[in-house]
Amino acid sequence: MVVPRSKPVVGRVLSFDEARGLGEIEAETGWMLGFHCTAITDGTRAISPGTAVVFTARMGALGRDEAAWVRPLPGQVPPGDARTTTDALPARIPPAFSATPVSPPPPVVPPRPVPGAERAPYSFRVHRDGP
Repeated sequence: MVVPRSKPVVGRVLSFDEARGLGEIEAETGWMLGFHCTAITDGTRAISPGTAVVFTARMGALGRDEAAWVRPLPGQVPPGDARTTTDALPARIPPAFSATPVSPPPPVVPPRPVPGAERAPYSFRVHRDGP
């Protein structure tokens, strides 16, 4: 089966093992793809089974197709989940701007030379103890 890798796909989380960080998603088209907890984009590292998600398919490290950019659909969190619908997808945070001008960092001062540093720090002469 060929999985298109450029378009977002809607699916539902079938299972998720929090201890291992691995889960499985079934797409509306019938594919079943695995995913890792680092593919979840809502800032958490866990997702409840039954959650409706949007994801894209990509080729994984072992050459198998896997789900990437997994994000829960707003308002589709299962009723037993502790997250509310407002927490399911965080609002986009604009870049931080400051009203006060930012001063440049202080110049980097090179360390002072140590006297005798130009000589080799170790002697490679063999010392013998004894007669």
